[in-house]
Amino acid sequence: MTYNQSIRPFNDFWMNCVSNTVYSIAVSNDSSYRTAAYLNHYTYQVAVDPSFTYLTMDHPLKYQNEVFNDFIREWEPYYFRNTQAIGEEIGELLDSGQLPVVHVDLFHWIPNSLAWKQYHWYHYSLITGYDAERSVYRVLDDDINGFRDFEVPPERLQEAFLSSQTENNPAYQEPPCSLIRLKDQIPPYEFKLSDLSRHAERLIEELDNLQTEHLWEGTPEPDKFEESMTNGLVGVNIIESRQTGNRLMLRYLLDAGFIREADFQTLDKELEELALGWFKAKNVFIKAKFSLKRRFNRDQLLTLAVPLLSRERSFWAALLETTGAAAALSKES
Repeated sequence: MTYNQSIRPFNDFWMNCVSNTVYSIAVSNDSSYRTAAYLNHYTYQVAVDPSFTYLTMDHPLKYQNEVFNDFIREWEPYYFRNTQAIGEEIGELLDSGQLPVVHVDLFHWIPNSLAWKQYHWYHYSLITGYDAERSVYRVLDDDINGFRDFEVPPERLQEAFLSSQTENNPAYQEPPCSLIRLKDQIPPYEFKLSDLSRHAERLIEELDNLQTEHLWEGTPEPDKFEESMTNGLVGVNIIESRQTGNRLMLRYLLDAGFIREADFQTLDKELEELALGWFKAKNVFIKAKFSLKRRFNRDQLLTLAVPLLSRERSFWAALLETTGAAAALSKES
């Protein structure tokens, strides 16, 4: 018997494992939620790994839940009856129409991913189906080629789960599995210009206050150099990918009549150049990661990245002016 959820991966651009997973579910149920994914529900974040400070981008649930709460009823914790043999139980969940999200160690999970056989990184992965004839589970996850469908054999599923924090870290408080329960009726997503405006104003303020002088600072331990460079690379990759999301958002604004063609062309060109700039910044980490001398050119990265942050701030200000979004915000709030 084959269990299968009709969920297609959301791969328009990369946010994080939670957001791409949930938007896969949402868009598969109602295509209007694709526009919701394009909203500027993100924030810049300075992270430490712990000997190296790097810039990344987060899509916090406190913002994403503004959309998720429209179609998700609850995230129900689930505890396996037998943690040494979770495959059969996952099959039962799938057979009953559940959406199980399982905690796994990425070291053992998806070949050709950044963590595969290199780093013990942990996250939750959505299991969408099980093919009993071929003895493989269908999962949504990402590798270096994007967020996609993958096939995982039972042995790898079990190994990745048993290596996860839920099974090895007594201090870890999250459940080994969560079931995403959807509302009985999922309303279409309704775009509001005031939502985009509010987050644009927030991003302008955050970028004004972002302290850049300590970014990518520190001296990673020799045995942690490659991992630190990978963390920095992942952070910049999310920022670069978000420019694709912003361009899709801008295209929606044009198609919906919120901006004129000439303004679209000007703003879209700016986003294209931002994406190119972050691509160049990403290459600084790629060169360092594979450098035999283990050298990281921080000055080059700062020279590239700091102006990009300023340009994004200017982009949001220009978009607010172009759409008259600030006025719309004051009327709707």
